[in-house]
Amino acid sequence: MSTPNPFEMFTKFNLNPMDMSKAMESLQIPGVNIEALLSSQQKNIEALTAANRMAIEGVQTLGQRQAEIFRRTMEEATKAAQNVTSAGQPQDIPAKQAEIAKAVFEKGLANMQELAELAARANSDTLEVVNKRFAESFDDFKAIFAPKK
Repeated sequence: MSTPNPFEMFTKFNLNPMDMSKAMESLQIPGVNIEALLSSQQKNIEALTAANRMAIEGVQTLGQRQAEIFRRTMEEATKAAQNVTSAGQPQDIPAKQAEIAKAVFEKGLANMQELAELAARANSDTLEVVNKRFAESFDDFKAIFAPKK
């Protein structure tokens, strides 16, 4: 007994395995609207492509903002070090250090919040595209199995 060839459908119709639309159109499956099925799958691919693009753009935006924050933090650290050394009297240095530490801590919290909001927005936007397509796919499902007119 020979093992069936899963790609026999393609050779039977002399099709390239990558050309699924022609293969699907050539099949006659009772109760299935092949055009609607192919259209639905095309929309799924487009939605996933858009979601992937949005996710990549979100990661890029987040990375750029992190780099910008790091650069600015290094500049501010350099200025802070200069301010501490020019504080004047040695007894004034601890107060100046505490002031700088407080400012750095507050700025760090603000930066973390900004980055978290950027990441959340990117995730939300990406998920919105996928959810929208998921909801639309129910209508597609009805069209795929609707009787042909």
